[in-house]
Amino acid sequence: MILSVRTGGMQSGKQMAGFAWAVKVAAYLNTTFPGMNVRVTRPVGGPLAEVHWLSEFASLAEYEARVAKFEADAGYQGLLKEARDGGFFDARTLRDDLHQTIG
Repeated sequence: MILSVRTGGMQSGKQMAGFAWAVKVAAYLNTTFPGMNVRVTRPVGGPLAEVHWLSEFASLAEYEARVAKFEADAGYQGLLKEARDGGFFDARTLRDDLHQTIG
């Protein structure tokens, strides 16, 4: 099992809009691509202006196939443009982590 964690730190003053956008993106992915089951979380301690999108995949091959589908999707690209135009995130903080389940 592969756990994907996409993290983004929000710009000062953009946290509420950024959190709302993060939930909107997860809902879009979950509706448009059945089986995605993207969850949105934020830290309770630590950097409070951070958001995480979590999703699980059976394998790296499934991860790659699903990411290719949503990155090619015009609706998803439109949502990314909305975030860029809104200045929600600090681009230096965006990162993807993949974790393999071991137990």
